[in-house]
Amino acid sequence: DKKIGRQGKEIKSNIIDNESAKMATSHGVIQGYNAQAVVDGKHQVIVAAEVFGDGQDGQHLSVVMPRLKENMKALGHDKDYFEGKQFLADSNYFSDTNLQTCEDEKLDASIPDGNFRKRDPLFANQERSKPKKKKRKRKRFGVEDFTYDEATQCYRCPNGKLLRLKAREHRLKHRIYRRYVADAQDCRDCPFRNTCLSQKKTPRK
Repeated sequence: DKKIGRQGKEIKSNIIDNESAKMATSHGVIQGYNAQAVVDGKHQVIVAAEVFGDGQDGQHLSVVMPRLKENMKALGHDKDYFEGKQFLADSNYFSDTNLQTCEDEKLDASIPDGNFRKRDPLFANQERSKPKKKKRKRKRFGVEDFTYDEATQCYRCPNGKLLRLKAREHRLKHRIYRRYVADAQDCRDCPFRNTCLSQKKTPRK
């Protein structure tokens, strides 16, 4: 059968092992499975385990949780066993889906987001935590070239045109931003168009 991804579209699949997936690892890209385990920190015992044909961990807690609850029930614990329990996971598990699962189960969860090292002073001097400098083929306008206009509560571009507030809560990779958009006509006639927009077909900033 066709393998359908999260976006509802067909994705590549292995005709021999349809449930496996291509995944990037420290040993290169492999065709295989992503193993998940929940461990009791006090007794160092695996209390639930699953394998997925998906290399991303961002959705897996919600799928493992029912199996975990079944195992706890079989051991004689009630359905509210996880309420208030401490849950620790790495930054790969930071997603809206996993965070919602933690909230629904009332877990005392600690899951760092992907940029926590950039904010933590303990990582300030480590090379791998420093933002990588992107090589630009040409100098384009950056955020620093746009100024906030208090009077209109908009941003003003280097050509003096306004970018108006389009969305107060624009979600992108589990983060929330405010989104400001320029008028398409202003960008179409702008002399700085090639210095501002990343592609010729982009209609506006």
